[in-house]
Amino acid sequence: MLMLIARSRITGLDAARGTAILLMIAYHFFFDLDFLGISLPGIGHIDMSGAFWFFLPRLIGSLFILIVGISMALSESKNKEGYAHHVKRGIFLAGIALTITLATWIYPHEGFIQFGIIHLIAASCFIAPFFFRFGKLNVLIGLAIIVAGIGAQTMQTDSHLLFWLGITYPGYTALDHYPLLPWFGFVLVGIYAGQTLFPRGKQRREIEIRFFEEPPSRFFAPSEKRLMQIATAICTSLMLGTARNPIFASAKMGHRVLREHDWRAVSGSFEKYSQSRVGDSPVPEEHGTLTDFAIGIKTQDSALVRCLSFLGRNSLAIYLAHQPVMFGILALWKMIAGT
Repeated sequence: MLMLIARSRITGLDAARGTAILLMIAYHFFFDLDFLGISLPGIGHIDMSGAFWFFLPRLIGSLFILIVGISMALSESKNKEGYAHHVKRGIFLAGIALTITLATWIYPHEGFIQFGIIHLIAASCFIAPFFFRFGKLNVLIGLAIIVAGIGAQTMQTDSHLLFWLGITYPGYTALDHYPLLPWFGFVLVGIYAGQTLFPRGKQRREIEIRFFEEPPSRFFAPSEKRLMQIATAICTSLMLGTARNPIFASAKMGHRVLREHDWRAVSGSFEKYSQSRVGDSPVPEEHGTLTDFAIGIKTQDSALVRCLSFLGRNSLAIYLAHQPVMFGILALWKMIAGT
């Protein structure tokens, strides 16, 4: 059996988001310990006042927001609703953001979240679509916003209406604060990255050709049109001599990697080239012709990548649930243990 294995970089994007989720959970675990005044056995109290604990959440936030920008670029490439698509997403996230504000105002109240990372993403859904057309300029605009945001952090005003922009008032504190300056700059850089890495929303793939005696599990066939494109490319590569033995050296082993752009542009017909030869060597008889083989596409990822991708695909639900659950467990532990 002939099988094409496609390795998708979009899985890597989900895995990156999942990694950021794990880092965030780890940071919040130590933050909750410090907030509740819990000392770990053998370690003691965790002091969160150092530079490491200052920069870590900002690095995690930067990764998250860059991925938000990349995801927006991917979403736009498949968008058939226009601006309304982003408005719907923005309204949905704004509702969640307001719920977070209300919940943290009730408890712990001090430092309640007025413009956190979900507020930023919601606002970006309304603003970012106007920047999709700018391409490379988004990098320069994004960097300018980041620099402006760093400057804004040194500014204060008596007005209580500019905290969302990055200019706070005396005494302003928040458990989570991601104003447009500088963080929307990271969204714009992410948009450019998404448009560059995934042009027209299509991931770049490497296609690995292998022979299997038995069809693997989780096998599925592509569309007839796609099947014809793939088969034509394989047969054309045989005609041109670019696909050599070891493709047909063994029914169990043997492989060749073809990049998507190598086979996407080839022309011809599957039937015409199905009896093609590799140089002067015919396709081994035990394999028959290419028409005898089934063709499928399967993503090959390690267990770790699959786990991280699962976390990444469910990042919003995990973000909303992990703190109440973890904080509740630690508060209960403190009450029982009396630490």
